[in-house]
Amino acid sequence: MSASQPLDLLLTREIKVIFGRWCGIYFIKKYGAAMRKTLFLVGVFLVLVLVGCSFRESSDKNKTAIDFTVAAKDSIPDEIVKTIDGKKSEEFAMSFTVDGYTYIAVGYGEQATGGYSIRVDEMYETDSSVGIHTTLVGPAAGEAVNKMATYPYIVVKIEATDKNVNFE
Repeated sequence: MSASQPLDLLLTREIKVIFGRWCGIYFIKKYGAAMRKTLFLVGVFLVLVLVGCSFRESSDKNKTAIDFTVAAKDSIPDEIVKTIDGKKSEEFAMSFTVDGYTYIAVGYGEQATGGYSIRVDEMYETDSSVGIHTTLVGPAAGEAVNKMATYPYIVVKIEATDKNVNFE
């Protein structure tokens, strides 16, 4: 050790050398097989995730737009109206099949004022499901609105189906 090098700097360099050798050589010799196995399993997992995502994309490509009707409140079966009334204070998404039709209901919970509406952005069918994408539309800036709480929801009606409904 030269007089110009402080003792702590020398110790730091020696610790780095010892630690580097221990991690680099000793670790690979002792844990190399386990590390290779772990890396292999991580690689297999990543491949499975990527393959799963590609299957999801391919099923989305088979979307077919379907016809639907926004159901007026007086045309919705009473049991559905009662269920909606019980859930309308919170967000909800549900479907019912009654009398040859599937009713799909989406609600956005309590809103502080009036002036809200719900837009159906997309309604589609795939081989295994029916999908619906809706958006809550708020009142326009400066629009006069009712100051009472409201509970916006929409019910759409399609031909009866036993497919799962995906709410987006």
